[in-house]
This record gives sequence, structure tokens and C-alpha cells, in this order.
Amino acid sequence: MKICFSNLVYGDRYTKVFLDYHLRSLVHDSNLSAFTPGCEYHIFTDGKNIEEIKANRSFQKLAEKMPVKFMVFVVQGDAYSQRYSLQSFQTKHSAKFSLENDFMLSMTSADTVYGEAFWVKALHVLKNNNNIDAILTHPMRSGYEGMCKILDASDGVLDADTLFEHCFMNQHPLWMHQNWDTPFFSKMPYHLLWSDHGCIVVRPFSVSPIVFKPVWDIVNVGGNADIYILPFMKNPYYVQDWSEFPCAEIGFLSSWYPSYSPYPASTLRIAQWAKKVILPQNITNLRYPTYFKKRSTPIPHNLLNVSSVVAEEIIATVNAFQ
Repeated sequence: MKICFSNLVYGDRYTKVFLDYHLRSLVHDSNLSAFTPGCEYHIFTDGKNIEEIKANRSFQKLAEKMPVKFMVFVVQGDAYSQRYSLQSFQTKHSAKFSLENDFMLSMTSADTVYGEAFWVKALHVLKNNNNIDAILTHPMRSGYEGMCKILDASDGVLDADTLFEHCFMNQHPLWMHQNWDTPFFSKMPYHLLWSDHGCIVVRPFSVSPIVFKPVWDIVNVGGNADIYILPFMKNPYYVQDWSEFPCAEIGFLSSWYPSYSPYPASTLRIAQWAKKVILPQNITNLRYPTYFKKRSTPIPHNLLNVSSVVAEEIIATVNAFQ
């Protein structure tokens, strides 16, 4: 199966994350063995870090497995502050290339880290379900400052239970303020979270595609992958149990700060925000939860049920607005 892997590397800090953790997890034997001849890897960068990337052992291991191309963009000032426009550029360019060359497409950014056998499992699902046009999931949002020493001590990947345990104890403030029970709820609630001592249930407005089959409309629209791609997918595979495809986002604690408001969660306020911000096609994504837990932990039916009531109230409130 031919896949174009497209990765956006923002700048110096994210170059380090990309080299230290993303590439190490990708080229770990449990993942790299999944890729067949014909795959390609595209790195979107401002060009300043190309030689540093080429000198990295994980990059060299990747380049032995598949062709790697650098896609250089021009940006004035800090690339991270312009990440959403750069992601839109990445989406259009990568989708166009994939369509013209008959590739599936996987789009990520530098701070994504894969768990053990992530890609073996993903390609198994694709190969055994020919009608699936996307696999959809969520990386756990964790903080770089807490995760870096843990990842440094690994051989490149963590198994699902270990990755969950460390991400759970090092959640990024962006996620913690999207938790329904926080007194200072998020001012940008793209995800809604419910949790107990061993589980998290996420009900999202935005959903990340692991890998998908692009269509020409995506080339025309562009935009961020977790918002604009799903409306064009006809038969996606929703990952309900995160441990099936364990992955994490290793974000700096300062990113998105401050992400909270002075108010607790409110279905009315979220519905008002969603009516203004969320694509109409994505409102009902709240009906597709993902739960994050260790593999032996029971399915959190209580959290799923409580969150379902809230999700339906939000959907109904949005639909009631004129």
C-alpha cells in the first residue's frame, strides 16, 4: 500500500521533538516494518533545519526505507505562530501530490509520537477493509516537559499501557481545561473530556485522520486536517479505543497558553461557540467518543453515558439556534 507521509516541522524547538521522538517512534522496528515499497515521506520546513535533519540517525534509517523529500515554505517571523496557515498549505500540497500519484495520505506535525506497532495495526485495518477511506483517532495531549525524560529512556516507542500512563500523568493544560469538571473551562473546546482516576473519554468537534484517501475537494479547500477533511470522507473508521492505535502529541506547556476561561463548562456557552466556530458538518462528531485507558481497564460506560447526555444537549442547542 502506497502512503505519502506528510510532516510539518515548525522551527528549532519542534525540530528537536521531530528528531528525538517522532522519527524515533516511526522508525522503530514495530512500526517501520509495516511500510511497503512505494511509500514516500515529505517534510515541510522553512529549510533552516534540513542539514540537521539529514545528519540524524533516525532520518537516515527512514531514508533507507523510503524516499524522503523536503518541501520548503517561506514564512516571515515565527513559523509556529503561523501554524494553521502552514497546515493549510501542507494539506493542499500533500493532497494534490497524493491524488496525482495514487497515494493514501497521512498528515502529522513534528510533535506526534507513535506507540508500539501503531502503523502495523493501522495498515492491517486498511488492508482488511477495502471500503474504508479514513482512520480517525486522537493523540493524547501531553506536555513535552514531563514526557521528554520518559521518552529519552525508551528505545523509541512505548507500549500502549505505558504511553497511556505517562500521558495521563502529564496531560497538557489545553486538555485539562477541556475537562468538563474543571472550574476554569476551555475558551476553545474543540474536544470535551470526562475522566476518572484511570480513564478519559473524549467527545470531539475536531477529529484527526491517521491516514485517509484524499479527494480533489480537499485540494481546493485546504485547511487543518482535524477540521476540514472528515466532511469529505464517506466511510471512515472511528477508533473508539485509543489503545488500538496509541499515539500522543508532545506539546510544549507554553503552547496555547492561556487556554482557559474564568467559567465552568456550560452547554449553552459551548453551543454558542460551536455555532460560530465549528463547521455544521462537524457538530455531530460529538456522538463519536474515544476512550483512553490501559488495555485491561474496563470500558468506562459511566463516563460514556454521562458525556452522551451532554453531547446531545449541545447538538440540540446548536440546532435550535436560528
